[in-house]
Formats: sequence, structure tokens, C-alpha cells
Amino acid sequence: MRSRNDPMCPTQAAGCCIAPGFGDLAMGSRCVGARVLRGLFLSALLAGTVAAPGASARSGAPREAAPAVTADQGRVAEWKLFTAPDKAFSVRLPGEPTTRVQPGGATYLVRINRYTTYVVFASSVGVIPIGTSGRVPPIREILETTRDDSVEQLRELGGHLVWSKSASVSGDACITFLVEFTPKGFPRQLVLSRIILAVGAPRYLSIAYSAPADEFQEPKAKDFLDSLTLLEGSK
Repeated sequence: MRSRNDPMCPTQAAGCCIAPGFGDLAMGSRCVGARVLRGLFLSALLAGTVAAPGASARSGAPREAAPAVTADQGRVAEWKLFTAPDKAFSVRLPGEPTTRVQPGGATYLVRINRYTTYVVFASSVGVIPIGTSGRVPPIREILETTRDDSVEQLRELGGHLVWSKSASVSGDACITFLVEFTPKGFPRQLVLSRIILAVGAPRYLSIAYSAPADEFQEPKAKDFLDSLTLLEGSK
């Protein structure tokens, strides 16, 4: 736990909104039996209502390697390779993460000085950011809505979307986006986030790097995000 003398970082000052799922369970997330939710997604896939890169991975095919990063993970190659206890993912981190486990998922946070944070959130199996109506939206819609919700929560801090791009990680659909915001009492921040929807589990993961705008290293941030690989625990 954070001590009284340990000041908040921008992630905490922003209400833990920079990585969807960090802190309290993302608003609107649905928690149902994994088998039931997987069936809903598979039905949507068969009906052609869910279009996602790497859909073949749901049928038991081997997972694809994480794209866009070289074998040595580029600028984060020397960082420790951390594997989640449930084998959901592995990622390169610049230190030992602080872990917070809740019913909705687990958060792994590394904080460098007061301003820079590296954070990964992995939801529990069966937790997906969709409503309770029973409708399963297209995967792209789920990802874009989750992104927009996280940005909206930063509006009062001047938060706005700089850019956004859809792609895939280990065969699962993801969305990567850059947000600018200014938490009260902190310098202007940039945060690069990625949300991944692992349909086979089913679960979702988010990973984010946040730093002051004048210290933000986008190439290193991208290598950090690209170092995350989904493992057997997310199949």
C-alpha cells in the first residue's frame, strides 16, 4: 500500500483512468461465466457480426507472435521479463511490479520517480467491457467504446485523444492510442495505451505508459507495449 509520505503519481491523480481496468473494474464491464461468454462471441463470429484480426486463433490454432517488435524487444530488451501468475501474458518491465488483485482482475504497476508509470491490467476470465443487454457488439466497437470511455473520464483534466490505431496482438484484436492530459498538481502528461480483447479466454487486457510530455519517449513506449505477449492463460 502507498504510505502517507509517498505522493501520488499522475496515474493515481487521474483517478486511474489511463489504463482501462486499472483500479476499480471498468464501468460497463460484464462478468458472466467464461463458457457462456465464449459461446456468445463464437456465435457472433459465426454469424459474421464480430470481425477481428486473427480470428483463427479462437479455434485452437497456435497463437501468433506479438507483432511490430524485434526479437530483442528493442529499447526494453534489458528489462526483466515478467510473466503473470496465471500465465495470461508476459511483458518487459523496468522493475518489479506492485500487484493489486481484485475480483475483476489484477493490476501490475511499476513507478519510476513521481511522474512515470508502466501499468498492465488483466481482467478475470469472463470479464469483458460490454453492457448487460445481452448483445455482443463487433469487437472493434467494444475496443473503440472502451477507449472513448477512458478518454472521457479525463476530459475534466484537459484529456484529449491525440491518435488511435487498430491492430492485433498474438492474434487478438487491439486498439492503441495516445492521450494528453494534465492532472492537478502535475505537469502535462502523455499516456500511450493499448487495449486487447482476448476472445478465447474470454478477457481483456490493457497496458499503458505515462510520462511528462517533455520526457515522453514514444519509441520506448511502443516497444514496452509491443513486449506484451498473450500466453496460454488467455487462450
